[in-house]
Amino acid sequence: MTRAADWTTSAVDETSGDSRAWIKFVMGGFVILVALAVVLYATSQGNAQYFLTVGELRDRQAEMVGKDVRISGFVVPDSIAYDASTLHLEFDIVDQAGSSQEPLRIVLDGEPLPDQMNDEAQAIAEGRLQSDGIFQAETLMMKCASKYDVEITE
Repeated sequence: MTRAADWTTSAVDETSGDSRAWIKFVMGGFVILVALAVVLYATSQGNAQYFLTVGELRDRQAEMVGKDVRISGFVVPDSIAYDASTLHLEFDIVDQAGSSQEPLRIVLDGEPLPDQMNDEAQAIAEGRLQSDGIFQAETLMMKCASKYDVEITE
């Protein structure tokens, strides 16, 4: 009889051990999922960036001050001012070349003048809109001039 009692006790112990292992597995999985969700949320918030035109930025100016923005527009003729000794670049952009729209002033410091920078070139700047309405760029990309585009004839 003692053997039967020992067998029953050991069977119960094995069952409770299995349920403990299962609970540990579920709890571990839950902790991993929560950690993953926190990391995904934190990285998505840090990398959020708006891609706007000059007109859209002007319409949302109050809410966009200080936020990361990518802005696209055409360089206003005769607005480029570059100081090579301080690597300070300022220029104005508008949504369409030749537009009478109020231009947006772009300022970029610490970078050489891009090769493609010229009047009516398309510029894409990443940075932040300042409270004074000037866009402080951190990076600047220039679209290749249309003279390099291939004309397709049929």
